[in-house]
Amino acid sequence: MRIIILSRINTNAYDSRSSNVTCVNRMDYEKIEVWAYSGYRGQESPRIFFLKGKRIEVLKIIDHWIEERRADKGRYRCFRVRGSDWKTHVICYDEEEMEWLYSKDKFPMPS
Repeated sequence: MRIIILSRINTNAYDSRSSNVTCVNRMDYEKIEVWAYSGYRGQESPRIFFLKGKRIEVLKIIDHWIEERRADKGRYRCFRVRGSDWKTHVICYDEEEMEWLYSKDKFPMPS
């Protein structure tokens, strides 16, 4: 699994060959409302989200991964989804702040 580290200071994304880590600026996200399903393990997965006043249903979760912030070791659970608008979206759940975020920047899917 590839780990993505978020840095509030460094706005540049890089791929370190030795550690295979990507840094992403926290400002690349905006808060959104998400209706989620919480399974028996208590981990939420998105079902519906609202973007610019438009309701978008999640038709398929294409991929999911964990991101860790370098500054405070916070974690995001991120999902690449196919929406009912037939577009691909990246939405993340900030476990520390307990809020959902929409990725304005469609950074590459972890490999």
